[in-house]
Amino acid sequence: MPLSAAQQQALQDAHKLLSDAGITTGLLDDIAAPPPSEPSVDSGFLALAYQPTEAIPFSASEISRSMHHLNRQTILTHIVEHPLGAIVEYPQTTANDHEAIVHWFVIDAQCFTHPKGNFQYSLGDSHGGHDNIKCGTLLIDKQGRPVPCNHLRTSCEHMAKLD
Repeated sequence: MPLSAAQQQALQDAHKLLSDAGITTGLLDDIAAPPPSEPSVDSGFLALAYQPTEAIPFSASEISRSMHHLNRQTILTHIVEHPLGAIVEYPQTTANDHEAIVHWFVIDAQCFTHPKGNFQYSLGDSHGGHDNIKCGTLLIDKQGRPVPCNHLRTSCEHMAKLD
């Protein structure tokens, strides 16, 4: 993975600091950096350019293992997986109340932010939800046990039709 301009600068600064202190910088020399002429793209721009994939229905195998159960009351029909840092402008929804799409966001455990912040537009007040529930077989730990979850339902706060 290429280094960003900020990472390249930090690497150069660390190299100079260590060299000035008489410390070998061999490990830093092993880090490959792209040539300075390579344009860097701001991560905010990349987030705006993100286009999510279409929701994928749960497979027969996943359904047979109940992997489409969020909890005892909520059964999911489709899943959309989003990469780390993805900003979703218009999250895909279903046309009826008998289907439910789960939007699965990769999160950074070292720098956690709530995944609802990955939606670009304001979300309305909570319309329901529960804390400290178990997420069925959708989210499990390394031992195969359901992990604690918070179930939050929201809606779009504002909608406008532009002619």
